[in-house]
Amino acid sequence: MLSNISWADYFIGAILLLLLYYTIVAIIFYRAEIFHLMRNVKPLPVKMGKMDERLAGPTIKDLKPVVADIRAILEKAGNNKVNKDELLGQLADRLASYDGLRNTAFRIALLNYVVNNSERISGVAISEQELGVALEGLPR
Repeated sequence: MLSNISWADYFIGAILLLLLYYTIVAIIFYRAEIFHLMRNVKPLPVKMGKMDERLAGPTIKDLKPVVADIRAILEKAGNNKVNKDELLGQLADRLASYDGLRNTAFRIALLNYVVNNSERISGVAISEQELGVALEGLPR
């Protein structure tokens, strides 16, 4: 019985079964999208749930102005020969209004930026511990 089936018949049957399988899967999981696609309607908007809205916070675009402000503070401190305590106070004041400090990645990036660039830009070396103490009361 199997000797009556040629390889061409086998491949045609396998392709037809695969097409049937993927058509059924598409209909089950993507019914609404297929319906809207057939009616030539714009795709459905993605709705953010309450959890997603809560998690959506500051982005990298929000971080860039903060870094620019920190750089300006460091440059101003270098020009005016500000001492370390005043500089730490100015940095803490600026970072207090930034909500991105709650995001661990942004917090680490900002702290590393200040530690790595403070001596080069302002002439005042700030350690990670000193900056951590100055920012201790800010939200995490």
